[in-house]
Amino acid sequence: MDPEAALRRAFGQTLANNSQALRACVGMLQSYKITADDLFNKWEAFLFRSSLEGETSMSGPLLEAFKSHVREQQVHKAMQTMQSTSTSSMATPRRAAIKSRGLGLLQQTSANAPRPNYEIIEDPAFLDKTSSSNNPRTPEKRSAPATQRSRFSAPLFPSGSLSGQSPSSKAFAERVSKSEPDESLNGHLSLRTEAPFRMQPGYRCEISMVAQAKPYRYMFEKLPEKAEVLDDKIDNMAAAYLKKHPEVAFSNPAYPSQSRITAIGRICSDANEGRLNERSIILETNRTIGGGARVRLDLSEVPGYSFFAGQIVVLEGINANGATFAVTKVLDIPVMTLAGAKPEELEDYQYSRMGGQPMKIVVASGPFTFSDNLLFEPFEALMERVDKERPDILILMGPFISADHPVIAAGEVDLLPEGYFAQFISSKLKQHQEKYPDEMQILLVPSTKDVVSDYVVIPQPGFENGRRLGLPKGTYCLPNPCQFTINEMVFAVSSTDVLVSLSGEEISRQPAVTDRLSRMCHHILEQRSMYPVFPSPLSSEIAVDLQQSEKALTLRVTPDVVLLPSRLRHFAKNVDNVIMCNPGHLTKTQAGGTFGILTIHPISSHTLAEASMLVDEDDERTQSIYHRVYDRCRLDIMRV
Repeated sequence: MDPEAALRRAFGQTLANNSQALRACVGMLQSYKITADDLFNKWEAFLFRSSLEGETSMSGPLLEAFKSHVREQQVHKAMQTMQSTSTSSMATPRRAAIKSRGLGLLQQTSANAPRPNYEIIEDPAFLDKTSSSNNPRTPEKRSAPATQRSRFSAPLFPSGSLSGQSPSSKAFAERVSKSEPDESLNGHLSLRTEAPFRMQPGYRCEISMVAQAKPYRYMFEKLPEKAEVLDDKIDNMAAAYLKKHPEVAFSNPAYPSQSRITAIGRICSDANEGRLNERSIILETNRTIGGGARVRLDLSEVPGYSFFAGQIVVLEGINANGATFAVTKVLDIPVMTLAGAKPEELEDYQYSRMGGQPMKIVVASGPFTFSDNLLFEPFEALMERVDKERPDILILMGPFISADHPVIAAGEVDLLPEGYFAQFISSKLKQHQEKYPDEMQILLVPSTKDVVSDYVVIPQPGFENGRRLGLPKGTYCLPNPCQFTINEMVFAVSSTDVLVSLSGEEISRQPAVTDRLSRMCHHILEQRSMYPVFPSPLSSEIAVDLQQSEKALTLRVTPDVVLLPSRLRHFAKNVDNVIMCNPGHLTKTQAGGTFGILTIHPISSHTLAEASMLVDEDDERTQSIYHRVYDRCRLDIMRV
């Protein structure tokens, strides 16, 4: 019998006209392999013991509590089965090595310890090495008994009934302001409420990479190579400025002169420690113009400025005594032109493939679970919203399994990091892909805090172990940061918190852009880099491989949309005709966070027809039109 029909027969009026509860019950049947009658019996028993007196409708907090109740029962049953199987086994207890790459953790756990009925994904080569008596090993640390574990020790599942939930889980289940918009950009544009329809077989969107970091060996940089990369950044910016202003001639700011000159260089600090300040700011020149010399800057005559360490600037001023360059004017660096496409290409993407229907994109950034458990309840809530929205693209940014999570950091875990990813992330993605095949494409961007990634520096290649992570069809493992196109639109994404780094390193006085967050975004576009700060602040714990950064971090074109998840307040802004978005994090320690939904409308067919009529094959300027995504994209930041 069909699961929905079986549930309606078993529950009767309880599920009548309650599509949300029906979907949740179907998901429980599929996840736990139980019958509709068994689920109804659990519902009856749950109501009898529930602390929510007088409430019998399967909705709101009661539905969330019931789902947690069923999950706990199934896990408890699985743990009992595993424990009895382990006790009756005649084999000697073996030890399973748990590898956590990001932490360098090698821990041994006894096979007699009760475990959930989930597959433990192991690396045979790693186990062979650790089991060999000829190889040195990290001293073993046995898992503590359940009664002796701390509050951060392996809380994979909360024990007991509803009242035994962790505080964050209980508060999340009882939240009121869920799935509500917190901020909107272009709120006058309509939402896409209907399901996506296909004009042709396959996915509606075409995805291609603009720049991609490939696997490499980090920590092998050489000083001459690092110096050359830093020098090339100044040279490239100088070439871009001279292309826009060919009448300008750059001079050496460290050389004494009584006439006003124009100089280009990198903002640095003469102090080894502490933040940049007006008294410690110096300008570092390139080898071609200034021989790599540094000169102190006098900013007393400048009405306003905004500087940070690593910024490439163009300045006017005078060096009268050879020791200090007195700046009289800070010149604007030209931004790159906006992306464009031919009218016939836009017609194909937006009408032949999309049928004139708006594109919908959901974006979310980790952590995806609370700091006091590994239940991934916020991610489960996100996927319920994804099932409802049915987007064309789902962009997920790490960390997925964070090395900073207290449970992971303590080493008291029951699965390998890949096991947690497969059971709690990939399984939910698979359920959606099986429910709506060939409809949604998934883009995964790692974080340097992810223990399922081998890289702790940026640029960071994408996940390489897709099979062990159990990723479903239609998944793209992108690097961090990355630049790619979805149909005609150019996206730039970074899971690294560049906004916090910029905010902490910037000094300003009466800046032209008064809004601080908009100013940070403008710096990224002007510097043409996804991480323009150099050196990276020690407090940020961000390491940059300079030799690889030149290709992977440099913006190739002006993107239409830039996604920059950060600890700073979430926002959606139009900065220099580019949509800049901080969707926030899906969880904030022990509370739910935010995510973003983009609804991108097509350019009107009338506009495309007029543009096609104006095309002149001999004039390149008429052969393409700007995407103007900033005018036709609605961005809503939602509470999970």
